[in-house]
Amino acid sequence: MQLRERLNSGVMVGAGLIALALAPLLFGTSVQSISTLSYVVSILLVAVGLNIVMGFAGQLFLGPGAIFAISGYACAIVTNQVPSLGLGEMCLIGVVAALISSVIVAVPALRVGGFYLGMTTLYLALVVPALATHLEIAGQDSGISLLANLDWVRPINGYNLYLCGVGLLLLMLLFSFLVLHSRVGRRLIALRDSEILASALGVRGYTTKLYAYLLAAVPTGVAAAYYVYSQQFISPGSFAPILSIYILAACVIGGFGTVAGPVTGGVIVFGFMQYSGGLNQYQGIVLGIVLVSVSLLIPNGLPELAVRARAAFQRRRGTSVVAAHGAVAAIESGAIARIMGRPKGDATLTVAGMSKSFGAVKAVRDVSLTALPGQIHALIGANGSGKTTLLNLISGMYAPTAGTATLGGAVVSGHGAVRPVRHGIARTFQTPKLSLGRTVRDNLVVAIEQVDKCRDISSLLRLPGGRRNYRRAFERADAALEACGIGGYRHHLAGEVPHGVQRLIEVARALAVSPQMVLLDEPAAGLSASEMAVLKDIIVGIADAGAGVVIIEHNLNVVFDVAHQVTVLHQGEVIASGTSAHVRSAAAVSDAYLGAGVSAAAGEAELGPTGRGGAEPGDPVLQVRDLTAGYGKLPVVTGIDLDVRPGEILAVLGRNGVGKTTTLHAIGGMRHGMNGGSVRLAGQEVGQQRPDRIAAAGLALVPEGRRIALTLTVEDNLRLGAFVHGRQSQAETQRRLESVYDLFPALREKRNEPASRLSGGQQQMVAVGQALMAEPSVLLLDEPMAGLAPKLCDEIYAVLHLLKERSMAIIVVDQSVDRSLHNADRYVVIEDGKEVAAGDCRGADSRDRISRILLGSAEQTVSV
Repeated sequence: MQLRERLNSGVMVGAGLIALALAPLLFGTSVQSISTLSYVVSILLVAVGLNIVMGFAGQLFLGPGAIFAISGYACAIVTNQVPSLGLGEMCLIGVVAALISSVIVAVPALRVGGFYLGMTTLYLALVVPALATHLEIAGQDSGISLLANLDWVRPINGYNLYLCGVGLLLLMLLFSFLVLHSRVGRRLIALRDSEILASALGVRGYTTKLYAYLLAAVPTGVAAAYYVYSQQFISPGSFAPILSIYILAACVIGGFGTVAGPVTGGVIVFGFMQYSGGLNQYQGIVLGIVLVSVSLLIPNGLPELAVRARAAFQRRRGTSVVAAHGAVAAIESGAIARIMGRPKGDATLTVAGMSKSFGAVKAVRDVSLTALPGQIHALIGANGSGKTTLLNLISGMYAPTAGTATLGGAVVSGHGAVRPVRHGIARTFQTPKLSLGRTVRDNLVVAIEQVDKCRDISSLLRLPGGRRNYRRAFERADAALEACGIGGYRHHLAGEVPHGVQRLIEVARALAVSPQMVLLDEPAAGLSASEMAVLKDIIVGIADAGAGVVIIEHNLNVVFDVAHQVTVLHQGEVIASGTSAHVRSAAAVSDAYLGAGVSAAAGEAELGPTGRGGAEPGDPVLQVRDLTAGYGKLPVVTGIDLDVRPGEILAVLGRNGVGKTTTLHAIGGMRHGMNGGSVRLAGQEVGQQRPDRIAAAGLALVPEGRRIALTLTVEDNLRLGAFVHGRQSQAETQRRLESVYDLFPALREKRNEPASRLSGGQQQMVAVGQALMAEPSVLLLDEPMAGLAPKLCDEIYAVLHLLKERSMAIIVVDQSVDRSLHNADRYVVIEDGKEVAAGDCRGADSRDRISRILLGSAEQTVSV
């Protein structure tokens, strides 16, 4: 796969350069024609440099024209003083000037990053020409003309000069290729794909970004020198601010991140600009239309057409990229130990008094634990208990508010993400973080190169040491992939392999760096049974090799099968710690997963001892059949069947990460990847309609997290909920508002206050009230009680019971099993994306059955 891409890129570059070399045969070899073609070559060189910064490193740099101008003026000024300089000496001057100016620009600009980096560099492109008009040394408005210097002699002229330019372009494309396929290039790609991923691999983000600017300065400096040498003139008009935009457009059209992209797109853009004849006045319009069309139709540029053609060819043949490799292979005995070797020195991870606050939210509170080498230490707990936050603190992603994490006595927390990697900590993430456009092998090689010593210049120039290092890295990567049963995927793009394989790639990447401690964040999520078995073997193999493992996992069957020690977190605190048997039997653990201390005070006298009303159910108003949904290639829920009747509350239960939120989103039409199944609302199929159409049909979703407009007033937020039905009379809107205020009297008093000033409970009331403004027949609520005090939870449920009495059908996701059983009529339990149990909340054994499922201590059987 990678060889094919390199050949394709080489063919495109070769074709482009041959076309450029032969262009004078088409456009003539007059002085004017050669000058125009030489100008195009100069700008193509600048585009090669911009591609390194934006295409390889992903940094929003909008001022390449400024660096080009500074370097060009440096060349012109020096050459004017020393007219004997040739093209080679001028290129050296241009590169040095570009390096210096890039450092001056990048050092402060990279402190901001993102949008602000783009604006800062674009401002630079505006300032430089304006400043040049006032500098006497730059010739002010008139610029600098080497032709006016009688001592200036240009030994290379005409077609030969143009061929020199094409040769320089070929040289800089080779330089770009060497950068892309070097240690530095792989770091740039990792940084572009995810700064979190790069830091977790030990890549120093700021330094690597600065590298990108310095590397981009080389072709930019060469471009400036060749421009001044060929045009023999430079002025503020030579680098108007719009030039940076045109260069950016060329890279977008040609395909950012590819070696051939700047040449392909540049020939199209600047060829059109120079030879559009009578269309000159419409250049901006035409290029704007082309750029918008490319962004919408082929966002990855022209190379995407080749990718689509290859995919279409494979579909016609009935094959897929990974079909030939199929399932994950079994683990060979001893393979993990051979890859990892034995840990050097003490590999004990000690977390002491670790705390982390985000504003007023205390995510982790005084957590202490010890993970021993050769043992598997599991972190479990309900949603929002602080498990991933703790892992982020240990791995340096977050700085702790208090406390420390040490590995073998060395402090690894509080100093960024690079230090833990350097001391032997490797980790995976909840959602696989990979460079999806790179091969599976390359995803491991970039990690291995961060712990193997080799000079960047040796890798960049392909010196013997660099070649040996790369061979060792990919041999080690192949061995790690084989050890994890996925060696057959090594040459395929990481974005084209199944989700389960992507998770195992992350694990293999962690093994490949021979860590002393491995942190695994929900590695079993979305895995098939065979992949799960392989994962368990890998985890056990890591411990057998002498390294420690800290694992977060919601599949408690996996945890209790492999863990030596288990620590249970609840609301950021440790509530239990010990062996699997001890933790399984602890009452505090059961309360954390199932809920405890549920108040029945909310209207118990009116609703009866069970908290349920007496509405007789009719035919289902919402019918869900064989629902399948996920994110991208990740399947999250499969085969979900639900029925909800008017005047009924259905509780959807399950551990964090099993697919409850995805189920509600899929029912509401917000499907992000794999999707299928039927959703019928009042007898009408709505499953494939847009979310706004489903909402207009009578289904309202209140998402988790109180997603309301905090800057708007309470009443304005509520009015937003009525827009789903289009324009309404003032009287109708006011009637609906009064209905919501009757349900939530506290909102009536706050109606003119910004939502940001409300308490968490009041904001949740606004979110529910906003949904009710559409007067739905079905209401879906995702974690409406999250973070609320018990009294406020009772108030929310009291409102839900009033709505139930009005024949509204309600589905609610609530982490508290006890509270759900107390308030709902029926329940379903989701485990690993499938419905595994269902029943009546009045059932005497309902809590016990759910407890056995959620705590992983019983076979899961469906019962209605």
